[in-house]
Amino acid sequence: MFTEFFIAACRANGYRYHDHAAAWRAWLLDRKRGLPHAQPRPPSGRPRRSWRDELAERNERAADACIRRFMERRARAAHPV
Repeated sequence: MFTEFFIAACRANGYRYHDHAAAWRAWLLDRKRGLPHAQPRPPSGRPRRSWRDELAERNERAADACIRRFMERRARAAHPV
């Protein structure tokens, strides 16, 4: 009965696990917290990106823009018109 409920809940929420047995044991041992934390798959089938990945990309773009501006100013200073 618990296993059927676990499987139905996982399917309903779109959860995907690498180790189903471990997820089931964790859920069964600690039912007070509900299902183990897992990121549901978006409808497109692609894995959900974490906020850390997005932040890292945004920081990388900002750093690249800063370096580009620095190099442009340095080039203008080296060769004044």
